[in-house]
Amino acid sequence: MYSFELLLLMPIIGQIVFYLFLLILVGLIISLLKTFNNRQIKKVDKNYYYRDIPCFNDINVAYWLLYKFSDYDKNILGNDLIGAYLLKWHLNNNVEINVVNKNNYTVDLKDGSWDMNPVEKELYNFLKEVSGNNNLLEKNEIKNYCSLDGNSFKLKWIFKKILDETTLELERKKLISVVPSKNYILFKTQEKITLSSTLLDEYTNLMGLKNFLLNYSSMNEKEHIEVKLWDSYLIFANILDIADKVKDQFKKIYPDLASNRIFEVSFDNTISGYFNTFYKQLKIRFISILLVTIIVLASILFEKNIMVPIVFIVLFASIAYSLYW
Repeated sequence: MYSFELLLLMPIIGQIVFYLFLLILVGLIISLLKTFNNRQIKKVDKNYYYRDIPCFNDINVAYWLLYKFSDYDKNILGNDLIGAYLLKWHLNNNVEINVVNKNNYTVDLKDGSWDMNPVEKELYNFLKEVSGNNNLLEKNEIKNYCSLDGNSFKLKWIFKKILDETTLELERKKLISVVPSKNYILFKTQEKITLSSTLLDEYTNLMGLKNFLLNYSSMNEKEHIEVKLWDSYLIFANILDIADKVKDQFKKIYPDLASNRIFEVSFDNTISGYFNTFYKQLKIRFISILLVTIIVLASILFEKNIMVPIVFIVLFASIAYSLYW
């Protein structure tokens, strides 16, 4: 009896297997399409050193290149960008960093009266909001402020705006060409960016600067670097997430100046924040797959021909949507 019932279920099982195979295939195709941008970047030789300031001395461009083309964790990149901006403002005497002890600091954000571009101003205003009535940004205050989803979204929106504005600026200068993403009902295609040879060189130089800063054997050469150039190095060390290692070298060369030039900020890149993000992504994928499964089963059980195209459309859209996000 059971073998007969199993025999009757074989066509249904076969169709389910087929749809699952199609689901995996669509996922692989979309994943390959999403890696197009990274294929332009060649692995930089660890022996390649670049001693000048790359990316036109623009931390937004450095952040944009790393975000779009490197394997850096995007949450950590955002963290590093905030650190780079705070250090830049401090070195320009726009804010004041006060080191409380080895592992703690406060930043007096002052009044924000210096010239800033619109996205820089938005980041500054966000940090003012985080600092509260005392106008002092303290360690972990950003992380605590972003523990609520709404506040976390504000910061992510600012990062997105920095990326979008940088894309427009690079496009205007003809340093990139962009095929925009296309929005469909439940998903959108991947944006296709082609770098000019100039910007490809700047990415290589950015990685070359990282190699140079991390190479302890070049300490003698670094001793001849002016403090002002080290200031720029330290800003880019924050972006490259090597601030601690560069700080150690900087202390050896300029021990009296190092204490208030390198520091770390932290927001929602903690373990709890990671699992919160992972849970949300898993939930979206689960809902997408469940929706597809229900429609597939409905099309099989009720044998309505009109359901077939709907199954394919929703299957593709749901998987693309879950993979994109």
